[in-house]
Amino acid sequence: MTVNAFLIFYIAVCHELGTIFETFKKSMTLNSPPDYESLLKEFHKRTRLVREIDDELSIIVFWATLANLISIYYALSIVVDLKTIPQIITMLYNLTVSIVMFFLTCYSASELSDIVHDLSTAAHMLPENLKMPPIKHLRFLFVVDKSVRLTVWKLFPLEKSYILASIGTIITYAVLVDNLLPKDK
Repeated sequence: MTVNAFLIFYIAVCHELGTIFETFKKSMTLNSPPDYESLLKEFHKRTRLVREIDDELSIIVFWATLANLISIYYALSIVVDLKTIPQIITMLYNLTVSIVMFFLTCYSASELSDIVHDLSTAAHMLPENLKMPPIKHLRFLFVVDKSVRLTVWKLFPLEKSYILASIGTIITYAVLVDNLLPKDK
């Protein structure tokens, strides 16, 4: 349960980071012509915040997602052998909660990448500022094009494809191990 409490906190953090970038996207389009130097500084502040949060939380996210994946594996491997209805209901509840929390964690983190990608697309639609050298505009576009992602212990980014790959792997191994273990008769 403590793991899920942390994951709820992490989902809220991801949502707030997305809101910060959405607000930046709206403010970016208000000024005409845009001041690309100040936009670049503001974008760097936001990406630095994401990096700092990822540095602090990615190891905990690793252990929390690992705990959820182990819980999913355990529930899958045990639910087929349970005999009583209360045991089956309890295990299915645990399975459902673990899958939902894992899905929401990965999805909320991947939404941040999508929001920054939308911001990048909007940045390409901004007009050039004729009062500034064009290199500042190009530099801003180059920096905004880089992806901003949250990771799991800096090993791999949390993306939507990670959800399917992880759940698929867990189900495969649960079935494989269940078939390899001898059955009691």
